[in-house]
Amino acid sequence: MSNQKIIYILGIFAVIFWSSCSKSDDTVGLEVQPEHNRLNINTFNIQNFRTYTSMGGALQTNRENCCVLLGSLNNTDFGKTSAFFDAQYVLSTIAPDFGTNPKLIQSTLFLSIANSIGSLSSTLNYKIYKSNLDVDADALYASDKDMSSYMGELITDTSITVEISQKSLQIHLDKIMSDGKKWGQGILEANATTLSSNASFLKSFKGLYFTVDTNFYEKGVLYKYDLNSKNSYIQLKYSFTNKDGNLDTNVFKLEFNKETGRFNTYVNNPTKDILGEKEQSNIYISGLAGVQGNISLSSLLSWRDSAKIIIYKAELIAKANTVDGFSMPEKLLLRVNTSDTTVQYIDDYRMGKNINYDGSYHSKDTAYHWIVTRHIQRFINNEQNDSLIVIYPDDITKTNLNRVILENDLNKNPIRLRITYSKI
Repeated sequence: MSNQKIIYILGIFAVIFWSSCSKSDDTVGLEVQPEHNRLNINTFNIQNFRTYTSMGGALQTNRENCCVLLGSLNNTDFGKTSAFFDAQYVLSTIAPDFGTNPKLIQSTLFLSIANSIGSLSSTLNYKIYKSNLDVDADALYASDKDMSSYMGELITDTSITVEISQKSLQIHLDKIMSDGKKWGQGILEANATTLSSNASFLKSFKGLYFTVDTNFYEKGVLYKYDLNSKNSYIQLKYSFTNKDGNLDTNVFKLEFNKETGRFNTYVNNPTKDILGEKEQSNIYISGLAGVQGNISLSSLLSWRDSAKIIIYKAELIAKANTVDGFSMPEKLLLRVNTSDTTVQYIDDYRMGKNINYDGSYHSKDTAYHWIVTRHIQRFINNEQNDSLIVIYPDDITKTNLNRVILENDLNKNPIRLRITYSKI
């Protein structure tokens, strides 16, 4: 028999063998599997959740944030939110020589504007104080820190309207202080030890605390300032006697930079209409920790009495609406409402390390999506009993100007939990 015929015959056997083994994966073995032993996969939507809005917890801020917020904003839904901040400033040049008999002419604060929200035509009344707080540049500070005992002497009290074309806020710090001198003169008269390093400098000049007057009813405005920008600094213009014995002038900069400590404090006064444990059709969530959403999973308790359930996927979905010029949070986190003060994320976020958790906004259906499979499985199995979930923006160390309203109208756009499961 020729080699060509042998190859032809082997080819025919190969086709017959392959055909006998090509039964599809979804049917192989079913002819011997009794109907009652097969697992039926079901998909079910649960949408009778109780939701409400409560006061948000404090955020944590420090110098890892290049930007700080300053201003006050009124909003119909969220009420009034105000932002203040404490910031260190340091010498631009170590051991500066201010010459003989230096006299301050003028000190001017410059803050680089990174962003703003609200009415740009608003006039804000700025009040800046000496800070008596020894700020640890590496530490995290709670945004609800009480600064009343650390506010030193008032340096400036002035009302300013920032023009739309302006790229920075400019404030003169020329108030005569209790010692009869303008603020800044003390820096020009500081001794050599104080000026020998920024560490020594900060022992005497701890920083400034920036506030605005919140006693107004207009819309207001919130500004985000970049303290790491080269355009954020304090300029001291002064006169001195030069080596020739003549009167001369010079300028010196005090810097805010990535090495200096800073943190924000927030004052939130949300409207009473959106707060409380009474069930609401909207959930209000703010990136400035003003308010946070709450959703109760208690309607799932009845599943504990069912047969053994295997959950393949559980996805929580909530329709979202924008708020009056605010950007929406890129991601919303879910945490369980524990009895202590610790932040404990749901099981899927902690165990999955946020790989499959999602939590982002989906523009296709204008909703946020969360994968909560593990958390729901453990809840139904009675392995954990945290029925209340708190919703708030991602990254509690960031200073974010974002807000969102989640809908839970049972007749229109309810929050729903889509579960794919089998009963054993």
